Amino acid sequence: MSDSEFTAYRKRLADFVYDYMEEVEKETGYHFSILIAHHAFLNPMVGKDVLQRRKIAGKPFCHLCVFVHGTALKMYVHEKGGANPEEYPMRFLPLIQSEDLFSKDSDLVTRIFAISNQQVTAFKDIFPDFADDKVTVSPNGINFDVFHCPDPPLTRDEVLGELKHIPYEGGPVDLPSGFDAMVMFVGKFANWKRLDSLLYAAESYEKYFEGKGQKVCTIIVGSGPPEAVEFYKKLELKDLKLQHCYFLGAQQQPICAKLYSVASVAVFPSKAEPFGLVFVESMSCKCPVIGANSGGPKDFVTPDVGHLVPEPGSYEPEDLKILAKDIEKAVVQAITEDWKSKKGDAGMKLARETICVKNQVMNILNDIPNTWEEETVECTC
Repeated sequence: MSDSEFTAYRKRLADFVYDYMEEVEKETGYHFSILIAHHAFLNPMVGKDVLQRRKIAGKPFCHLCVFVHGTALKMYVHEKGGANPEEYPMRFLPLIQSEDLFSKDSDLVTRIFAISNQQVTAFKDIFPDFADDKVTVSPNGINFDVFHCPDPPLTRDEVLGELKHIPYEGGPVDLPSGFDAMVMFVGKFANWKRLDSLLYAAESYEKYFEGKGQKVCTIIVGSGPPEAVEFYKKLELKDLKLQHCYFLGAQQQPICAKLYSVASVAVFPSKAEPFGLVFVESMSCKCPVIGANSGGPKDFVTPDVGHLVPEPGSYEPEDLKILAKDIEKAVVQAITEDWKSKKGDAGMKLARETICVKNQVMNILNDIPNTWEEETVECTC
């Protein structure tokens, strides 16, 4: 968009939000007290426009809160860094700074919310003057109606028997049965997810357990651009020659829950995961987790529920190999020591008691004074 097109688009959004709030207030007889804008970019600018217009119209005060997310923050990082000015010119960072939303003395934004301390750090790197006492960390919640162990329990063979492996070449094929242990990955095929480090690790732990007379499979759920899918499948089949690694493609959440319930351990090697929802989904199905010691998982992955290996710092080949060695050691330990039975209950308890939708909502509401009455809130998890 040109600057004039962007300005017109902003006004259309503000007009829509203003009119919608008017319609709802007229229908319900109540005034809005909180406006939550997602992402630290266009939406809070629109919120500012709407609330200034409402103030002129004599409406009661309404808090503007911003739920910050990584996508907009990464845009600002790219602009600020200046490494690729053609794709990321210094355009939107100066714009948001000029709006005065996150400056030191601004009273436009009541509070920001973030899903992890890592996201707060990312925000403060861009907007260092925003007051620390106006920040709330409120982790994501998950749907426990979906992510739980099946009742009655299913066997690994039963779950895998419902699914198909999509090989590097050829049509889908049935998955074998009779595995002694199962390692699982769920995620999109993006370089920062570092799936390749798990595949490198699988080359080692497959051979380790084969030497002990055990068969261990690695289940990969997820997908991405065709070139990424081809890269990882070629790495698995032609470069590493893995014997028991299976790509299932993208799967619905109920299928993922079944897979977690029969997996020995789930591995998510991401670099600086903003929160790590897949960790919690796995834990809620009594599956221990392994990740890298960076990002959101640092907030909740303890030795009671899994393990975080050292963060090597990048997606470069040398760091991926270092990460792979640490993952291999952790997977061997998880399977040998039966983390499934020793850590599974603790993971499920932590997920249900601390990382649920109710807690996320309550964390938000409790930090915005004088906007609600607790007895009117109905929420079940």
